[in-house]
Formats: sequence, C-alpha cells, structure tokens
Amino acid sequence: MEHFNEPHSSVNEPTPTQPNVGNNFGSAIGKSFFILIIQVFVMPIKVLKASVRSISSASQDGEETDFVILLWIKNLYEALIVLCYPLGLLGIVITALDMRHGAGQFFIGSVIMLYFIPIALGLFKELIAVTVINVVKLEEIARNTKKD
Repeated sequence: MEHFNEPHSSVNEPTPTQPNVGNNFGSAIGKSFFILIIQVFVMPIKVLKASVRSISSASQDGEETDFVILLWIKNLYEALIVLCYPLGLLGIVITALDMRHGAGQFFIGSVIMLYFIPIALGLFKELIAVTVINVVKLEEIARNTKKD
C-alpha cells in the first residue's frame, strides 16, 4: 500500500507540476503535420462556411453602433468571401477561354490560387472584427457608466 507522503516510485511517471513530455511528443508531431498539411486545405472551406452563416443570420439593420463604417467594412469582407468563388471562377473561365496558349496551365494555377483567397480575406475580416468588437465593448462600458 502506497502512502501519500512518499514520493512517486516510478521515475517516468509525471508529477502534477511536470507533464510527461515523452508520451505527448509523438502525438504533438502528428497534430503538427495535420495542422500544416490537412488544415491548410480545409481552412478556406471553414472560412467560407462561417461567412455564409454570418451573412445569413445578419439582421437588416445590423448591430447598434456609432461606428457604422467599421461594421460595414467587416460585412463587406464577409460578402467578398462568399462571392469570391463564383465571381473568381467566372473571371478565370472567361480569361482562359480568351487565351490562345497556356489556357490549361492558367486555369489550373488560377483555380488553386482562388481556392486560398478566403484565407486572406478572412484574415483581414477578423482584424476588422477585432476592432469592431473592441469599439462595441467600449460603447457598452460608456453606456453602463452613464446609467450609474
């Protein structure tokens, strides 16, 4: 029977202050490859789905804020993310049909680039969203302090 005051008998057992790095290292490598390889190709679809959901659930009047331009820019990025695939593909097809040489290479390269555009647009949208969230929170704080 083990006593509570005695130290751990096994050297390999982690203590509460010292995690077991040896067992987690292999899974961390696997998850790192998953993030670097798989999620790069899944992320544009996640960004697109989030934008579609955001635009679909947005009310007509929008949020109540004095900073309507920031909110409009955020919503503009949402709309660009939703429309980037249909409009981009249309532009690629029209341009590829008009080309005399190298249309196939242009088409494949452009479709690959088009696939990753939502990531860039999503990054800019999230930077604007952080600003909008901070402004809305500051407005709430100002309204709450005026009530008291």
